[in-house]
Amino acid sequence: MVGACRDIQITRNGVRLAGRLLLPGAPVPMPGVIFVHGLGSSKASPRNVVIATHLLDAGLAALLFDLSGHGESSADPRGEAAYVDDVNAAFHWAEAQPQLDHNRLGIAGSSLGGVIAVEAVRRGLVRPSTMVLRAPPLRMGDWEALDIPSLVLIGSEDPLLPDVRAGVARCPAATLSVVAGASHLFEEPGTLEEALRLTVEWFRAQLAAPASDPPAEARPALRVVADASQYGPLFRDRRDAGAQLGECLAQTYAGQGVLVLGIPRGGVPVAAEAARRLGADLDVVAARKLGAPGYAELAIGAVTANGGRFLNEDIIRELGVSDSYIESVTDEQRAEARRREQRFREGRPAASFTGRTVIIVDDGLATGATMRAAVRSVRRGDAARVVVAVPVGSDQACSALAAEADDVVCLFQPDPFWAVGFYYEHFEPTEDDEVQQILSAAHAQRLAAS
Repeated sequence: MVGACRDIQITRNGVRLAGRLLLPGAPVPMPGVIFVHGLGSSKASPRNVVIATHLLDAGLAALLFDLSGHGESSADPRGEAAYVDDVNAAFHWAEAQPQLDHNRLGIAGSSLGGVIAVEAVRRGLVRPSTMVLRAPPLRMGDWEALDIPSLVLIGSEDPLLPDVRAGVARCPAATLSVVAGASHLFEEPGTLEEALRLTVEWFRAQLAAPASDPPAEARPALRVVADASQYGPLFRDRRDAGAQLGECLAQTYAGQGVLVLGIPRGGVPVAAEAARRLGADLDVVAARKLGAPGYAELAIGAVTANGGRFLNEDIIRELGVSDSYIESVTDEQRAEARRREQRFREGRPAASFTGRTVIIVDDGLATGATMRAAVRSVRRGDAARVVVAVPVGSDQACSALAAEADDVVCLFQPDPFWAVGFYYEHFEPTEDDEVQQILSAAHAQRLAAS
């Protein structure tokens, strides 16, 4: 949550660098991240703005600034040496701010912005505590000289991947994370969201002080079956995750005539296995992401077929999204959610929520936006009790859902949390045909038992 936002100006050798400092409502001095955008971009980069917003929620400040010759900064683009001087000036400006902890400053570099940041480190001009480098085309000598703990993000379809793998292998300080299905710009569905989550959780773990827990009496219902600090797969696949989740849910909800709803598409195989172990009816609740203007992969919220909606007001405010755009994209995605539900059900009526305990299942919780929309959708259907159940989730998302649902069951809550797919050995996309087959089989089984 933004505590303060102010436009700033950094001056070096007559060059004026325009920037914006975002401060959370947190105790000072606080940790912070300096963003170095790619060439041709600016401090208004939608990707970086969204990352900065999530960092604020984690209690970290963010400094976004325009390299010389970009955005609102003065001078013409002057090449790598000038940009390195820009990073040096911005970093030392941040060190001098009383609100920021100069011992806990990180750098986020995008593409060639990462190259510039690493060069500033290599020359000894700046010394951040940690860095996140997204698709950086670094030279081998840069990798060998890099001694700052760094997360390196790259897509599995990025042509730079072989060179980046080779570089990270020669850099003990670097941790490589390959985002499945992503190209250089992370434009494929779901890939940018995963990259954003990885970035935020890395900085949160490296820079942020542990958050204090609220008083016990103020905590909403939340059950975490296991606190997984391990890194690596926890489940073979979605069916294995659903089986484990179902065994846990059965301890409380077996024999109560509950309804299990899967969030398509990945949540449906998980929900089907959970429903089988509960002896419960199975249906779906389709939730659609609301994309930001000009970049649909940046979520500003989510909506369901019956109008249950969640909006991320922080992101909307930071991007300056208009009410008219929000209503337009809501109408569009609500219609798509209805179309998907009708297709998945193949003409069968939707299950009634009225007076029932409804358990909403997904394959994991990263931001929780679609799940929050689903909870609000079920509330509109007069359910007696709404339960959120996932195999794995982030602390932030689970806690947010606990304030809206009657119960939250999460088998594993790793800290730091990476991407949902990181905790599965097999996390292939679930296709529409598979969702239809699962629901058809569940319907046939229910008819046979009646």
